[in-house]
Amino acid sequence: MDSQLQRRFLSSYGPAVQTLVEEAGVADAGALQEPHLPLWGESYSLSSVRLAFIGRDTRNWGEMTPFLSQARENSEDACLRWQQYFRGLPFVDWTNRAGTSFWDTVFRILACVYGVENWKDLRQRKQEHLLRTFVWAETNSVELWSAQSVARWEMRTQKKADAATWRKLKAASERSLDRLSLILDVFSPHAVIVLNWCVPAHYWDRPLAWSAVSHYLRHAVDQPTGTHVFHTAHPAWLGRSRGRLPQIVKLISERLPSGAKCDGTSF
Repeated sequence: MDSQLQRRFLSSYGPAVQTLVEEAGVADAGALQEPHLPLWGESYSLSSVRLAFIGRDTRNWGEMTPFLSQARENSEDACLRWQQYFRGLPFVDWTNRAGTSFWDTVFRILACVYGVENWKDLRQRKQEHLLRTFVWAETNSVELWSAQSVARWEMRTQKKADAATWRKLKAASERSLDRLSLILDVFSPHAVIVLNWCVPAHYWDRPLAWSAVSHYLRHAVDQPTGTHVFHTAHPAWLGRSRGRLPQIVKLISERLPSGAKCDGTSF
């Protein structure tokens, strides 16, 4: 099953990466980081509820120049550069003490879906099999430009970041990679959970009839796939108001397609 998914992924993202390279026309990207492409656990295809968690962008994700070089040689290899790293579960350490990070929220939702009584067990790898059941992607495959991000890139690589080069790569990535349709068509998820309120308009390339669920949470069902799409704010922002993040997690879990085990049963 995983090999079938990988073939489907490469048949869509391979040409998309080729388009990015050709349209951007960049050889040396300096300090810029490479695009974040979707990653998935080896048990995703067989999981009872196929979930895709979509963030905003990823900090310090490789380097653009080696990525572009590899993509010119073999776009499929470039697409899979981070897959084995992801399957080593490094994200269990990408949390915060308050439990309000993107990854803490992923663990909260997984715990509700699969009946784990204490969601913190997941970040302690006590239910490791559940950490291999979902897709992780971003609405912005290329990290957004800011003074803080530029400083990080340049310190990390000891190279310079050029705004004009970034704009070329960002525009090309938006046309080729940053589209909800790719996630829906490649991964066939039961539900997509977008944890980023400021999503660029081009990302929503499917006609979705949104319904407001609560403040900063809306829901739609993609037709004809039947995929549930949830859109909420970033957990770091939700966590600023006491009780808001758990409430959002509960509201999402209650509306997941049949198969979600929010009654305390085990995986």
